[in-house]
Amino acid sequence: MRAALVAILVCCLTAILPAQQGIHHFEAKKVGRREFLLTVKATDVPAMEILSRVAEETGLRLTLNGGPDVSRTLDEKKLDIHVEAVPMGAFVEMLGGGAGLHSEINKETGAIVISRLPATDAPEAFEFYRKQAIDSLVEAYGGDSDPDREEKLLLANARLFIAGGDYENALEALDKYVAAYKGEPEKAPSACLDAARCALILKRATDAIRLTDIFMQEWPRHVDTGKARILRARALMLQGNILGAMAMLESMIGTTKRRMFSDRDAVTAEFMLANLHHELGENEKAVQILGDISWRHDPEKTHDLLARIPLYMGICRRAAGDQVAAVRDFRLAALTVKENELRIRALTDLAQTFLDVDSPFEALASIRVAKKLAPEPTETIRLERIAAHAFQKLGLDIKGLDVLLTVLEALEKGSLQVPDAKKSINDVISDLGAMLTDLGDWDRALEAFLRLRSQGRVEPRVTWMIARCRFETGAYREALAELETLRKNANDEKTLLMARRLEGDCYERMGLHELALRTWQEAGR
Repeated sequence: MRAALVAILVCCLTAILPAQQGIHHFEAKKVGRREFLLTVKATDVPAMEILSRVAEETGLRLTLNGGPDVSRTLDEKKLDIHVEAVPMGAFVEMLGGGAGLHSEINKETGAIVISRLPATDAPEAFEFYRKQAIDSLVEAYGGDSDPDREEKLLLANARLFIAGGDYENALEALDKYVAAYKGEPEKAPSACLDAARCALILKRATDAIRLTDIFMQEWPRHVDTGKARILRARALMLQGNILGAMAMLESMIGTTKRRMFSDRDAVTAEFMLANLHHELGENEKAVQILGDISWRHDPEKTHDLLARIPLYMGICRRAAGDQVAAVRDFRLAALTVKENELRIRALTDLAQTFLDVDSPFEALASIRVAKKLAPEPTETIRLERIAAHAFQKLGLDIKGLDVLLTVLEALEKGSLQVPDAKKSINDVISDLGAMLTDLGDWDRALEAFLRLRSQGRVEPRVTWMIARCRFETGAYREALAELETLRKNANDEKTLLMARRLEGDCYERMGLHELALRTWQEAGR
């Protein structure tokens, strides 16, 4: 093989080769039952002609998987070849590659098989390329004779499944590996963590907890023990066990404990803990945790993570109602975070906070900067919704409506593609309805809120807005029916009082003055 000289050149290079065309030399030397060494010299010859000659000289059958299209490709692709003593399998594979096809010899049937490579997005593509990779790995590891073959193939299979997004089979392979090879300290811990990650992606929290427990029992002092605890916390969160997740994360925090974990894992745990407090409405506690992070950890190892602190603090402070501090945090975050996605998030949150404090000009300025960073569709929708409200605050109601209608059209036509298009469409329609009510365009507002209801949005706010639109358009009986539904479904006192007052207004407009008065009195008006 080393002595073989192999050169396959496309026909655009034939100017440097001899002018004579055709197969100049062909020799098939048999070295096994269905094994040959080929010596071929050819100039500007269709690939089909060369393959036919190979089949004729070796006695093997030529099979074309793909019908006339494959045959036409082989006929149209003309090659220049000069090979000496090349194994037939390598020659056939090389020839197919030169024609843009997959070629192999089936030693069981004695067939030379030529087929198209599946498109990378075709359903069969993943299994095809996986098989090719596995075959190559088996050959590289020495095939059946390698005592570590099973171990290596389990890992290879798992990694290929992960690369292809097949987490179910990846988890199965990794689970088998961990069960069989716990004693392999170099590979088993990472395989165990990969298995836990696959389980989380599949939302199999129990499996993720089981695998992280194995990790912490088998390798308690491993450098990645922090990652195992973080994965376990995420699995507990998936189960709804927030207190358990918080306890797991708190086990990684503290001056003495942090020596057990890498700085990056400890910072990640503190971010997660702060976020849990934020989601529970404990924003002051979240801010305290975030404020303590920077002095606990080595900035050289965690500078990219520490740069996110202002963003997360801004989110918590805004939720706590401290808008002035939130503006300061978001401004700093927009300057410090390196990731484009997080910078856009900081600018978007800054725009929303400016809107909260009645600074629409500043909100629009932040939006303009964010748009220059090419935000993802989901963030684009959020930016446009904020912009629409900013225009409304500036008295440019028509401009605000145009912005929302443009976004709605893009979502409905699919030019803006987001994971949950239905929710995004409903959010924009809700904004449209609210803006139309502010403009006093009750008929169009009613259309918007009725459309929301048809999409399954039956929360009290939607029912209230429909009742209000019915009232303003003179449909008092329909408004009363909506208010009756609202009173049955609403739980908060404020909504119930609003419903009773609007009922009284309906009775007044209908001329039922005594009933209106009693209803208003019940509502405390």
